[in-house]
Amino acid sequence: MRRFLKRTIYCLVPALAAAVVLGVPTAAPDLGLQNVNLSCNDGTNLNLALDTGSLTALTDAVGALTLYPAGDPALACGLSQTSASGSSNTDYAVGGGRATLFGCVVGPTLILSETNFALNARVDSTSNGTAGTGTFNVTIPQSQSAACQPPENQEGHFNGTIDCVNVLSPTMAQATFKVTHAAGRLSGFQGAHLAVNVFDSGLPGGTGDRINIRGSGARCIFPPYTATRPVDNGNISIHQAS
Repeated sequence: MRRFLKRTIYCLVPALAAAVVLGVPTAAPDLGLQNVNLSCNDGTNLNLALDTGSLTALTDAVGALTLYPAGDPALACGLSQTSASGSSNTDYAVGGGRATLFGCVVGPTLILSETNFALNARVDSTSNGTAGTGTFNVTIPQSQSAACQPPENQEGHFNGTIDCVNVLSPTMAQATFKVTHAAGRLSGFQGAHLAVNVFDSGLPGGTGDRINIRGSGARCIFPPYTATRPVDNGNISIHQAS
């Protein structure tokens, strides 16, 4: 088990010293704001005022949560829109998709596994960096890790409960979470405190979005920001209240 955990952790943090990527422009917003409600089956219920570009990004992210769910039951979210304008006091990072977050070693070869993820992290802007709620779930499908041996090193899953969110900018966010349920290849993370780092490029369809998972150790203990793994077939949307 110790040898397995070393291998898993090695793949979990492939670039400890990776530089933070800054200066990627977000989509140009329209001047008008539109009120929308984001509701998820984990209890999320946010009233947000978004410009057209942010609303498009959030819609793509919620669609990714549906197309690439992680966990059972899967996180399900929906959007509804009203005509009035307003302001949002909530910072959040939401999204879903696939990324090579874990891997295994077969002989001399490191095999990376495409992992489904679903992220729903939010915090009142006045408590940004000191509080937060939401969920972060990941699943390694059997089809993505069939070459990993023995069989218990193949598919895996964990559910994480977010306890602190730190939205650094409109493109960068972190969240700490505790793994409340882990199974299969990821069972060694049961009870662990980890951090997820995400980057929102602002480009259509999630192009250029990135994610990574690192060790944390405790609530609101944020390791250096490293969202280094490209998001495939998905999207991440970050909102920072002004």
